Amino acid sequence: MICANFFTQEGELIIQWYDVTNPNNPIPVPNSIRANIRPPSGKKLVSCQPEAFTEIVTKKPILVECRFVSAENVNVIDTNSTYAMVEILAEL
Repeated sequence: MICANFFTQEGELIIQWYDVTNPNNPIPVPNSIRANIRPPSGKKLVSCQPEAFTEIVTKKPILVECRFVSAENVNVIDTNSTYAMVEILAEL
């Protein structure tokens, strides 16, 4: 089974594909695309859902909910753009 692992790193969304046939030993899929989703200008990505491994259905979009804050002051959440839906199409 192929899954995607979503996590945030340095204010960007990172997506890495894994083969989780053995759940105790997830293996990164060779040559898979590690997607970096950059936040809108002036924003910083602080969290994304789902953050855990998510089963991939080939050719179907994956919706990831991202939460952004102001890059200048991380305590300020811009209510007009707090959440963004990122659609990723898995083509494995």
